[in-house]
Amino acid sequence: MRKFIFAVMFFMLLFAALAGCGAKKETNQQTEGSPASDNQEATEQKKTVPDLQPLLEISEEKNNVVVTYKVKNRAAAPKKLTFPSGLEADYILYDGANGVIKKYSDELYSTQAIKEQTLASGETLTKQFELPPLVNGSYKIEVHLAANEEKAKVVKEFTVEHLQYQAGSGKLSGQADPHTVEIEQDGKITAYQLSEQAQQEILELKDGTNVTFIYLENQQGQRTIQSFLKK
Repeated sequence: MRKFIFAVMFFMLLFAALAGCGAKKETNQQTEGSPASDNQEATEQKKTVPDLQPLLEISEEKNNVVVTYKVKNRAAAPKKLTFPSGLEADYILYDGANGVIKKYSDELYSTQAIKEQTLASGETLTKQFELPPLVNGSYKIEVHLAANEEKAKVVKEFTVEHLQYQAGSGKLSGQADPHTVEIEQDGKITAYQLSEQAQQEILELKDGTNVTFIYLENQQGQRTIQSFLKK
């Protein structure tokens, strides 16, 4: 009888020891698996953050709209950027109806000079643009790097409310002199002065053409066309 009791106690102790080892092994496996899971999650989160982070700031300054485009290198290593035409950044400006007002690179002479720049970790590349004359209203702008390696594109809608420019339209009657143009509006001829930009643009326009334009009127009532709008 005593041997039987000892045998039962032995098997009970053996079973308890084996159960404890199994629980400890399972606990160790869970503990060992946690860091791997955390590292995988951190890696996935890191992939969603671009190495080059763009930022766009838009402000009204002295009756003009100024765009400041910044690109920060968030990577631990430097980033090499190659600009094939020398232009570092480009933009496309849209009106409220999504029509293109201006593409910056279209008005620049392309060059064959390749420019290279290395952006150190934590360093920021900053470019500033002054937009063409705009009337108050809603717009959208897309800005991106002109580099082969990265674009860092950012798109932003914005509204201007404090500009003094106005929109006009009519039929081009002719030029009184290189600085003055006459436009027929509602059956009347109105004289407008021309800015330097408008003087260049009018060379491509023919008399009798219907034109739209942006102009500025001073306190004396003199109107100056800042730019002609392309249709």
